[in-house]
Amino acid sequence: MAENHAAATLVLPSTETAAPAAPAAPAAPAERRTSRKKRWIIGAILVGAALVAGRMWWHAHYYQETENAFLDGDVTLVSPRVSGTVRVVFVRDNQRVNAGDLLLELDEADHEIKVQQALAELSEVDAHIKQVEAQVQQSAAESASARAQVARAEAQARRARADASRYESAYTDNIKAVSKQELDNANAANEVAASELRAQKDQATAALAKQSSLAASRSTLLAHRDVLLAHLQEARQNLGYNRIYAPVSGRIGKKNVEVGSRIQSGQQVLAIVQDSVWINANFKETQLAGLAQGQRVQVRIDAVPGHTFVGRIDSFSPASGAHFALLPPDNATGNFTKIVQRVPVKIVLDPESVGAFKDQLMPGMSALVEIDLRQTQGAAGVRTAKSPPERQAPHAQSQDAVPAAHPAARLSAVTSAPMAPVMATRAETADEMEKRVLATGWSRPASASAARPATVVARKAQKAETAPKTETDDEMEKRVLERGWSHQSGASAGRATESSRDATRPQAERRGYVRTDVPVVEHSLRPGGL
Repeated sequence: MAENHAAATLVLPSTETAAPAAPAAPAAPAERRTSRKKRWIIGAILVGAALVAGRMWWHAHYYQETENAFLDGDVTLVSPRVSGTVRVVFVRDNQRVNAGDLLLELDEADHEIKVQQALAELSEVDAHIKQVEAQVQQSAAESASARAQVARAEAQARRARADASRYESAYTDNIKAVSKQELDNANAANEVAASELRAQKDQATAALAKQSSLAASRSTLLAHRDVLLAHLQEARQNLGYNRIYAPVSGRIGKKNVEVGSRIQSGQQVLAIVQDSVWINANFKETQLAGLAQGQRVQVRIDAVPGHTFVGRIDSFSPASGAHFALLPPDNATGNFTKIVQRVPVKIVLDPESVGAFKDQLMPGMSALVEIDLRQTQGAAGVRTAKSPPERQAPHAQSQDAVPAAHPAARLSAVTSAPMAPVMATRAETADEMEKRVLATGWSRPASASAARPATVVARKAQKAETAPKTETDDEMEKRVLERGWSHQSGASAGRATESSRDATRPQAERRGYVRTDVPVVEHSLRPGGL
């Protein structure tokens, strides 16, 4: 009994400890809820990934963007035109200046000395010019005196030559009118006069050469004076270049000059960054297919977060960026690796888009450029749309269908267009209508003229009044006789008969139809006939 009781007591604890493990059955619904939640999360992730992928595909297909874009602007480098020592600097770093503001001033002592030196040299040359001009005048007087002496010597030589000739004629073998001594004296005087003439001519030539030399010296001095005058003007101009002014408006940057600095001509002393900025976007060559000049561009600049600027494509670079590099690539070697090149594209920002951010935009800032390729651009870079077709005439449509670049085809289209509408506008006259009606078998009674509409009769009367008046035979004969012509005998009788018939001539004959039963009167006219 004790053993059984002990066994019973031993079994009881096992039943008590196993009892709490029975509620493990409800764990299956919790697992199902957990798996369902996981599926929802995975599905949401997949849907989100699909949306993101679709968005990326859409953006890559219809948009082109690049982060390789930077702001650029006009930077004017200021340098002096003359060398000198800086005396005063009127600006500081990052200061805003306007065009014409004084930037710095150089010491004027060096250039003032050059001006005084040029003035002294010019005065010296002026004194030499005056001296040479006096010598030129004196030489001119000497030349005139030499010419007068030459004229007097020529007269004496002619007289001596005539005396010698006369004495030679008087002293011959047959005639001894003068003595031998007188003849010799005449010949000697002739030779002396000829020698004097030659000497005077030599003096005149020397005076003329001296005058020409002095004139050449004067011209040389005048040319040298012009050179010195140019040097003086240059020295005065350099003296004015001691003051350096701002050529454009903007902000001072990269100032590397101070008071006392010695600067040379053309040396950069500071830079002025102008207010106008644009963007240089370096697109890949594979991105240029959908870009066109004038397309709208959206720009986001890192320095201005939260604001999107609007601009347009202004122009494309004529070559890739690597082509203008300091060391351009040389692909003629054996080792070649293809690298996608980038082409700079200039983008101009709209002034309305810049607005209050004008002072925050500086050259060198980074930018993100995005272009919508769905834009339809016209010739001027403006968004265009197709206009509705207009109603046109058939021949106008055929003309417009021919391109403007082919004038021969356009002319062929115009000439081959139907002319029926143009011909249909011609109104049928009353005579044509009457002829057409009679040709179809209809007849008109004798009183048809009275029964014709009043409008037709009025139209024919108006036509008869406005028709040009035809000259009658009597008027022609009178005009011919007034010009001096005459006719043969018997012509007057014939003309009288013709005049009587003209009143009763039918309308068809007056219009130009000739009747064969009416005799034609021939005139025999001749000028001045009896």
